[in-house]
Amino acid sequence: MSAIQEPLRIAIYCHTILKDRDEIGFQRKVIKRTLDRCTDLPPVLTFYTDDGFCPDTQVRPEFQRMLLDAAAGHLDCVAVCGWDRLTTITDDRSLLKRFLDRHDVHVLECKVLEAVLIRMAA
Repeated sequence: MSAIQEPLRIAIYCHTILKDRDEIGFQRKVIKRTLDRCTDLPPVLTFYTDDGFCPDTQVRPEFQRMLLDAAAGHLDCVAVCGWDRLTTITDDRSLLKRFLDRHDVHVLECKVLEAVLIRMAA
């Protein structure tokens, strides 16, 4: 069994409905933190950001650029905070999943880890 020598080529896709640079920064931080925990080789990251676009449409400039890169074989994985950042319409989600599967691109949902409160005895 041989070890993987090539780093993953990961698209980080961030999206907001209303322009919000703080939310975009938060999404990037959550995704990067997850990738740092999950990858043994530092991945090759490409950032795609659609700030202030409706998720019910696929007419988003960076989303389209990401799809073109996936189709061209430049990506192994798309990392998002949730599928709803890619699309909120069930039919579009199915089509997008088939498109990404056809190009061997996987979706990684990076969620904020929930805090656990532990009471310590004094």
